[in-house]
Amino acid sequence: MKMKKEDPIMEDDEVGIVKDEKPYFIFRCRKCEQYMYVKPTQKRKKCLRCGRTHIVDRLEVVDEVKGMTLAVRRVKELQSTLGDGPTLSGTSEFSVTSSNARVKKTKDLMNESELDTQFYELLQTLAEKYQKFPYYMIELMAQEYTISQNELRILILSFLKKGILRQVDHSYYTLL
Repeated sequence: MKMKKEDPIMEDDEVGIVKDEKPYFIFRCRKCEQYMYVKPTQKRKKCLRCGRTHIVDRLEVVDEVKGMTLAVRRVKELQSTLGDGPTLSGTSEFSVTSSNARVKKTKDLMNESELDTQFYELLQTLAEKYQKFPYYMIELMAQEYTISQNELRILILSFLKKGILRQVDHSYYTLL
């Protein structure tokens, strides 16, 4: 089967691979700090995590790569470096210290399930480092504590109702 001559990929029954050489900007969302990529020809890019719309002309570009494959790879690399500082597993700067208020709340939660207690410890760890913390950090910590996504949603709703956790804005939380 012969392909049309104007087709840049196929010529004379031979398959040719055209490498994607289009430039892509790598940048970080100003709201949730998620890394993303965008074509420089686009006007706007909406963050898939928090929904913030970024104007491409005003972006603080972290890196520029050629080709979507390299853009995706670079975003993954940069996103993985977010965890290279202090670990989220309860070591380094995230170690839990005791205080009277925390001990009281922990004892109150002892009447609840072990999962509730684990989740509260997770939140304490985040609250010690940050006044408010984004949802994705709760997700990362939940993975460390082996809390499933379904359990996490239920726990967050439960803690919001109990007044232990408060949603500050769209995707940020704080421990009360």
